[in-house]
Amino acid sequence: MPRTKYQKKLKNLPVEIDECQSLIRDFQKQGKARIQKFEDDSKMEIKALDSYIKMIISSMPVEFLELTLNDILNMETCDKENSDSTNMNNEVLPAATVSITTHKLRKTGSDDGYDTEPGTSKTRIIRSMALF
Repeated sequence: MPRTKYQKKLKNLPVEIDECQSLIRDFQKQGKARIQKFEDDSKMEIKALDSYIKMIISSMPVEFLELTLNDILNMETCDKENSDSTNMNNEVLPAATVSITTHKLRKTGSDDGYDTEPGTSKTRIIRSMALF
């Protein structure tokens, strides 16, 4: 093998290093741009959530906004005690069930598994059963 091949590699080596470095710089720029985009998107989502919460709070009555945590906890315990006593007094009976008569579906003697006959599709069967 002639030694000229090795010399060609040495001559082309700085160009390849420059290409690699430029590819690395481009990759870093693209990465920074994507990270910046994700940060901007997340900031927009946080602002939208913040404005939604402020809108909900502004629509609440002033009496609820002035409640303290202790007041809210006391209300919850009172509600639990009241709901326990009312559940025992007002037991709800289950709704009456209505029996539905269904007709037996006819099967053909040679059922090969294909829907070749008219009226054998599942949607038609379900619709016809719903009519009865």
